[in-house]
Amino acid sequence: MCIIFSAFLVLMLIISIVGFQTGDPYKIVTPFDADANICGETEGFQDFKYLFWPRFLSNAMTADDDAYKLTVCVSKCPAYN
Repeated sequence: MCIIFSAFLVLMLIISIVGFQTGDPYKIVTPFDADANICGETEGFQDFKYLFWPRFLSNAMTADDDAYKLTVCVSKCPAYN
């Protein structure tokens, strides 16, 4: 069992190294809106650095909702009283 676990760890290390060398780990935390625009980076969206989820604040949101389809890039977070 120890050999299988060691092989798993080595394989995960190799996958991580290849992923960091060939990919862009920043995209994991980069906010995308519903139209696949990268907030703050896509042309025309440079001034809109933040992602806003309007339905996230609603009490009507359920697990079946596709709330991510309603996300919008905004220039600043809205203030609620």
